[in-house]
Amino acid sequence: LTFGFSRCTDITDIAIENLSSSLLGKTTVQDLSLFFSGCTLLGNHAMGNLATGLKNIATFLTHLRLNFSYCDSIGDAGLKKIVEILPRLINLRSLNLAFVGTDVSGDGVKALSSALYKTPTLDKLELYFLECPKIPIDVKEELEEAAKEAKCYKVMI
Repeated sequence: LTFGFSRCTDITDIAIENLSSSLLGKTTVQDLSLFFSGCTLLGNHAMGNLATGLKNIATFLTHLRLNFSYCDSIGDAGLKKIVEILPRLINLRSLNLAFVGTDVSGDGVKALSSALYKTPTLDKLELYFLECPKIPIDVKEELEEAAKEAKCYKVMI
């Protein structure tokens, strides 16, 4: 299942809430790709709504791609909402997260690093946090160490 709304400046947190509600009972969704790059009206609240939707398909999901690059209102609180759900995705094999140019800092990335250790089923991992100047070097290194647990990983920070 793929949704692409990149650079749609009218997409708001309510749209993510509606999308998340539509996932309820969708037990056949194994592959989910959401592209909202440049949707500048999306914020941390949208990530909470998305996490709620992901809980509805947590046991079925094997591949997850989320691109919220250049959604500059998304910060640590939003990333943490997504991170909290990762250990519940018990069959997740592939994860691709892109938060390039967002307001994410070290706190959000540290939470992600911790969650990766609790997501042992990952075979493929791609993380993109370029142009996030609030992420300190030591936190970037911590994330790279956590990512090494996946058999195939790529970290761009």
